Amino acid sequence: MKRFLIVTLLCVWYVDGYAQTAFYTSDGTKTSGILLSADENRIKVKLTENNGIERKTSRENILIAFNQAGNYLVIEDISTDESQSEGQITDFYKEKANPDEYHDIIFKAIPFEVIPCTIQSDLESVVNYKLLDGKSATISKENIMAIIKRDGSYELLKEITEVVLNLKTNLVRFRQLRVAKKSASAPATIPKPQPQAQLPALSPSPPAPVIAAKVKKNLTPEEQKKYKDRAKAKVEEFSSYLNVIIDTRRSRTEKDIAIKKATKMFIGGSTMEVGAINNPDKTIVRPIEEYLKRLSNLSYSNVKITYSKLVVIDDFEEDPQQKGNYWGMVSGEQLFEAGNVSDVTKKNYKVKLQPYQKLNESTLGSFTELEVLLGNVRVEVNP
Repeated sequence: MKRFLIVTLLCVWYVDGYAQTAFYTSDGTKTSGILLSADENRIKVKLTENNGIERKTSRENILIAFNQAGNYLVIEDISTDESQSEGQITDFYKEKANPDEYHDIIFKAIPFEVIPCTIQSDLESVVNYKLLDGKSATISKENIMAIIKRDGSYELLKEITEVVLNLKTNLVRFRQLRVAKKSASAPATIPKPQPQAQLPALSPSPPAPVIAAKVKKNLTPEEQKKYKDRAKAKVEEFSSYLNVIIDTRRSRTEKDIAIKKATKMFIGGSTMEVGAINNPDKTIVRPIEEYLKRLSNLSYSNVKITYSKLVVIDDFEEDPQQKGNYWGMVSGEQLFEAGNVSDVTKKNYKVKLQPYQKLNESTLGSFTELEVLLGNVRVEVNP
């Protein structure tokens, strides 16, 4: 992956009058600057330093951008048409912070919540805040995913891919709660938010209320089949990244890109269990990213990883704690081939169906769709 100049923010910079504008790269670096346009493969950016130098980089290199109001734009949601992307990006940067009408927003990590509030003190290890009903509360920064303040300043406190996924799926809710009316009887937090999709462009004025999509109570037989097929396809897609990661002919950059893409397919905190046929009593559980990095360092040549006999065990079942979310299990045999060495391991992939609002490009309306995410992976070893 070709790298362009990365400028780490040491203070607040200004680009064409925009304060606090920055974007985050795939390695989590916060860079002072703005987006200019995008096409299917590349993003054009303007960096603050070096007299506002303009550069082009791969879309995969940048994950999310923030404007001066603290609103955000996920790169995956930017149009691949260059002319459309220019308009979308222009509208995004027109928005200005409105501290008199905005609330501070805390994205709590566990359990996930989007909390509208007034932050009273932001200390090194904790944040003290007042809820919309007037009650005071305190939260450890270790349990905060992100903070976006009403003045437009912001802070991301967890791993960048996990933060971006949660901000992406909760954009509409964030915009609603940011301008929510104070009420002693209204709930101060939304404990189990339903994910929402990025709208194509942002307005310079506070957004109009958006009606959240209705959550399905159950999946029809047709939907069960559709998402079972998608779940199996997800595992096969993951295996394609494994083949890149383990291929000794690939460069370190290519492997790192594949690792990042593969990691984004999983729910944050997911793990991979590994074992061996000749030692069934010893298995090791590793975080997905650690597992992939270890895999990338193997020195086998002519390696190929394939899956067969993929099947979704039973129907997807609704999560009793998070209504609208569904869980299932994909089971299959992973074949590892490296020259004269081969190994077959049965693996079970936990799968989550997570709802979000998908944009209908023809009507600019939205409808509920379920995103397929992989979870913990377990092995079944037969001695």
